[in-house]
Amino acid sequence: MTTLKVEPPALISYVSQVDRARDDVQVVNDYIVTHATNGTGGELFAIAEEGNQHAVKVVEGALSRLTCLLDYSAPELRSAASYYQDTVLAAAIDIDRALPPGIKTCPTPLEYEIANNACKPPLFGDSRAPENHLKPPPEEVDGPNNKLGWMDYISPTAWVMKGFDVVLGFDPIQEVQNRIFGDWEIMARMPAVLANASAALHDVSLNIQSGATSLQSYWRGNAGDTAYRYFTDLATSVDGLRAPLVEIGEAYRTMADAVWEAGDAIGGLIKGMCDAALIAGLRPSAAPLPRRPASVRPSAMASRQLRPPSFLSTGRRSRSTWPTRTQR
Repeated sequence: MTTLKVEPPALISYVSQVDRARDDVQVVNDYIVTHATNGTGGELFAIAEEGNQHAVKVVEGALSRLTCLLDYSAPELRSAASYYQDTVLAAAIDIDRALPPGIKTCPTPLEYEIANNACKPPLFGDSRAPENHLKPPPEEVDGPNNKLGWMDYISPTAWVMKGFDVVLGFDPIQEVQNRIFGDWEIMARMPAVLANASAALHDVSLNIQSGATSLQSYWRGNAGDTAYRYFTDLATSVDGLRAPLVEIGEAYRTMADAVWEAGDAIGGLIKGMCDAALIAGLRPSAAPLPRRPASVRPSAMASRQLRPPSFLSTGRRSRSTWPTRTQR
């Protein structure tokens, strides 16, 4: 049994740290919701949007419950500090002895990380800044690797659409694709968003654990041990949200790839139809001229027209053509 030892100002200092952790969790929640609900348009996007809304609702619900736990914990710490300030020490010791002792467990990974931290934070100060991880995702998102993308180099339609994009500033086929699958980039950015949120939550959990470790030196006894275990479990629960967020991010990546591939297939179909029409239109102009029959070839006709009469070619008439005396 641990003898009661408590310094109420230390509890008040930890209250401020818990309040900051609550605010950080709310910022993370707003960061995820903002980037997950900016997408618009497209039939395929509308189909995927149902899964997107479900994922956002699950994440938002988990972070909201976490915010409530931190919000309710701060008043309890304030009440405990007020109790110890207003109660005679002997009476407080008797009450503390009547409480069940704290449960002893193996150190958590967060406790090991705090213990191995070479740069100790100030007393009840945050060792990490979660907001530093909440950066905007990249604007340009690359689609999946298209193994047949090289065929655009031999597609007449692809080059024509490239000319439209350069001269007029838009690609008609791309516009059709956007109408069909909408802002698929929103889903493609979500893995980066959730990875950033995961790193931020890890920092929040370290701050909670760091404060609980500091408070342990100023609040000893059954109540203090129970409070330490409560906040250690809370910090571990916050850190436990990292893996689910990463898994949800991978699901977003799969969903974005599926939408992109469907849209790319439709674009390829349109290009193929246009290519077939262009090639069919060029075929008559490239056909050879029909050949004349051999009996009326121009060369033969010309040779007949330019051939001189036989009497000119010999320089004298044939003997059979001269008139005879009897014919006179």
